[in-house]
Amino acid sequence: MIRHSVVTLADLFAKKCSMRLGMAASVPTRTFAAAASPSFRRSFKKRNVPKEDDVDSNVLSLPDGRAGFRPMSETFINLELSTFTDDEHDDWDEEDEEDDDLKVDPVYSYDENEKISALTREVREFEMEKEKEAKKWVDKSIPLPRFQELDEFGRAYGRGSRKTSQARVWVFPGEGNITVNKKELIDYFGRDHNRRLIIAPFVVTRTCGMFDVVCQVTGGGLSGQAGAIRHGIARALEKYNPDYFRRPLKSFGYLTRDPRMVESKKYGLRKARKAKQWVKR
Repeated sequence: MIRHSVVTLADLFAKKCSMRLGMAASVPTRTFAAAASPSFRRSFKKRNVPKEDDVDSNVLSLPDGRAGFRPMSETFINLELSTFTDDEHDDWDEEDEEDDDLKVDPVYSYDENEKISALTREVREFEMEKEKEAKKWVDKSIPLPRFQELDEFGRAYGRGSRKTSQARVWVFPGEGNITVNKKELIDYFGRDHNRRLIIAPFVVTRTCGMFDVVCQVTGGGLSGQAGAIRHGIARALEKYNPDYFRRPLKSFGYLTRDPRMVESKKYGLRKARKAKQWVKR
């Protein structure tokens, strides 16, 4: 790649003639002498002196006749004839890429700066509140330490409820005997479904025949009382050994009170929703 420069005609002509003299070129001696004479050079320079208005501030003219331009970095680059390869200027592209990444802070007025500072303050306050809320959720997610709760007789107490039934249950190590209102389980509950419902917490925790149960239940019917006893037994086992019993009982939902209740009867209906048969005539 060849870059051309702004040079005088006399310099170019003298340079070519000097090259041809060494090669025995057919150049008239008087032509070369006239072109190379000082008077010719001075007259040529006087005719080609640019006006002050046409002079570019970035173009420099040196005393020895060379010309160049001055970039922003205040370094002089010569514009004489020269030959170079593109490989030598690969760094120029890298510098241009670096210049593209440069960011220049704009200049704002006083009011704009006040608005920007106020907006920045609001954003920071919002981020601080968000961090506080996230920290709260992290603190809440940490499980609380649970300890064994026993009375003076070594029993764990649990209170259960289902529908309108309320049960007070005490659990302690034994042989698997269950007493309900001073009666045996088989005598108090005649249906197998209610019996299976009561012993379900022991089956889940694999502790059948390892604990005795004494409970007092009031209100509701037999199915509601059976559900209340199961709820009380699950809570009592969780207090007896929370590290081992809590996980299986919670996974099966035995620690949660069943919120379902009997729907009340409505006026004009036979029951809560049952209505009389409609007759057209």
